[in-house]
Amino acid sequence: MQGSVVLSILNDKPSFSMLMTKNVMISSVSTFDFSYCDKFMINATSQNNTVQLGNVWFKKALIVTALSIELSGNISVWNENELAKSYITLSSDTLYLKAGSIIASYFTLLHSTTLIKSDPGAQIISLQNNTCNTAPANSNLFSCLAFDSQQTNITAASYIQSFNALYKTKFTDHLQSIPVLVNNYTVYLYSFGEILLQGTTVTAPRIGMCANNITLVLSTLETSGKGCLSD
Repeated sequence: MQGSVVLSILNDKPSFSMLMTKNVMISSVSTFDFSYCDKFMINATSQNNTVQLGNVWFKKALIVTALSIELSGNISVWNENELAKSYITLSSDTLYLKAGSIIASYFTLLHSTTLIKSDPGAQIISLQNNTCNTAPANSNLFSCLAFDSQQTNITAASYIQSFNALYKTKFTDHLQSIPVLVNNYTVYLYSFGEILLQGTTVTAPRIGMCANNITLVLSTLETSGKGCLSD
């Protein structure tokens, strides 16, 4: 889709999915309107496809899985009444946030097997203003490596091993960890390769990152004043 085009999916079912056999290319001035269904899923892994997204409106959940994902527009929850329930998960081999792209949701998870990269002006914003944990028994934030670990390489296997050890689960796929991460963090990025954020702002109460190499160039991780509110 090139030019200023709005494509609306008029579907009131709880979830709607698209299995793509070709590349998906939505320009930065075009819009995918998914605001009519609770959960919208795009799967473009069967043919090793690329998903390029411009502007996207969604209601509660947007889930995209592809070999390569590129973002160039504004991806955000459409209905203010759904803010506290909204989440975005993007999973790919390479994930690229172009200059000026914005992701805005209650919870955002970005995952790649090799590289998460952003250009100057990209933003990731949690629409949750504050989080507060006053229960010491539930205070464990997930760490993809134990604090005393001597391991030097993070893999899918080591990631899920650390998760199972902390939460006493028996997961076999790292994507199974998402429901727990939603309650741990408001923005979480993990790559089994590299995270490279350039001139990027991440604003959220709780931000987590996990990768073999993390590089922040003129970027800001902003959590100030987003913890427990004073009486």
